[in-house]
Amino acid sequence: MGIDFTFYRVLCTTSSGLESERLAFESAVAQFVEEVSMPDGVLFAAASLRPPIQAAVQKSAIEANIRTCEFFVQVFGEQWPDPVFADFVKYAQECAADSELVTRHVCVFFRNHEAADAPVRQFRDTLAASGQCALREFNSAQEFAEQLRQVFCAWYAPQI
Repeated sequence: MGIDFTFYRVLCTTSSGLESERLAFESAVAQFVEEVSMPDGVLFAAASLRPPIQAAVQKSAIEANIRTCEFFVQVFGEQWPDPVFADFVKYAQECAADSELVTRHVCVFFRNHEAADAPVRQFRDTLAASGQCALREFNSAQEFAEQLRQVFCAWYAPQI
């Protein structure tokens, strides 16, 4: 007899220059599933934007993915990326606020926030003021992975 698994989709979007973070995300999801959720018959299915990405050109497809994912992660680096990445965060927040959609939680990570360009810091401040999503800051790949695990645990706890 087969095991009935419950699936939760997690989408991570990163702009160029954040490939190591994208790979860390995929690794963190795999490790979390193996160590935490799989024994309960729950799988977090990870998706991310593999480079090369032209996010503005693929905006409608990416937004369609956001609508069908329970969880959304966005990672910002020190430089302000194509503004479409901020649009993805806003769209994910709208989806999470709509009870008709499956999107439940949004978390935005900022790498080296203290050293980031002014537009990145301003965007983070705007998100903090709205209170519509979780915000995290990290300075290293190890710290990013640890924080991802904390976020996954928080998202998973209400599901069990």
